[in-house]
Amino acid sequence: MKPPTESFDIQAFLALSQAAAEHPLMNHRTLWDNGFLVRLFDGPTTPGRADFHINQVPELFYQLAGTLDLRLWDGERFVDHCIGPGEVYSLPALVPHRNRRPEGSVGLVVHVTRTPEQTDAILWYCEACAEQHTATVLHRVDYSVNALRENLRTHIRAFLADSEQRTCGVCGTVASAEQGAM
Repeated sequence: MKPPTESFDIQAFLALSQAAAEHPLMNHRTLWDNGFLVRLFDGPTTPGRADFHINQVPELFYQLAGTLDLRLWDGERFVDHCIGPGEVYSLPALVPHRNRRPEGSVGLVVHVTRTPEQTDAILWYCEACAEQHTATVLHRVDYSVNALRENLRTHIRAFLADSEQRTCGVCGTVASAEQGAM
């Protein structure tokens, strides 16, 4: 495998991101995918997004500007972490998590490159059950990691359009069709 031909100026990306009047939906830029998948993400996250992700590999978050609000299910309860500028956080593989980035937030996310046959998952929990520290899954989809933007948009839109998928089988609460519409 050939090494990268150029370095990347993160400070220039940070300055452009902070100066932008509008940000594209799910804005990220892949810097390298050569054994390590290295991406820059900037906020804001689509307001109200409630989807969680499960990655097959660990992830390393390094926050450059603003904050990353990370909610995860630790197997017993939901736990919230606020990762600030200059802070780093290591998330083990297979931990359900939700990332939210406010306006002006920029972070680096690193994990190992995955093979085309590997999948990630997107899922939604019942918010009412979550308040009782119960992780009731409303809907889950496993998808190919190759087309992140397209896959997430497609699955989020399908979930929001289907009231049966948004209805909790335990408590009957129906999740809003407006949560994180893309």
